Amino acid sequence: MSSKIRSLENNVGIDNKQYATIQLTDVLDINHLVDKLPEEQKIVLELQYFKGYTQDEVSMHLEIPLGTVKTRTRNGLIVLRQNYNSPQS
Repeated sequence: MSSKIRSLENNVGIDNKQYATIQLTDVLDINHLVDKLPEEQKIVLELQYFKGYTQDEVSMHLEIPLGTVKTRTRNGLIVLRQNYNSPQS
């Protein structure tokens, strides 16, 4: 098998990953919901979900403990889920 041939799993999303994320958030219209989050949650979620950082990278970048990153991520996602599912959003 040639080294130029890759499986479908290895190629899906490689070139369009960033575009697909931006497009998906626009389609879901969650950008305004993210903007309403407390700044500490907003920054952590933006780094992970819009810029592709891992939780470890966010921890190092912001110089905060990994547990804090995980807590802020969880709390931010809970608020986003509640607001997205709310008929008032």
